[in-house]
Amino acid sequence: MKKFFILGCLFLTIICVSCDDQRPEDYKREQKYIENNLEYAIHKINYEGHSYLIYDRPSRAGICHDENCECLDRK
Repeated sequence: MKKFFILGCLFLTIICVSCDDQRPEDYKREQKYIENNLEYAIHKINYEGHSYLIYDRPSRAGICHDENCECLDRK
């Protein structure tokens, strides 16, 4: 009986937490939000011959190597 209870709880957890597909209008709404509200928070800088993207907001920050950096074209 305990096994069925645990399996039932596990099944319900998976059902409740599983991902749902986004519709195309959700993607468009998300892209519009990014363009209107987050564009000013992303800056492109060059450091020692590499290009980096910096995301700077009051509550969060991040940095990543730009996929369009010249060093990636030198292969």
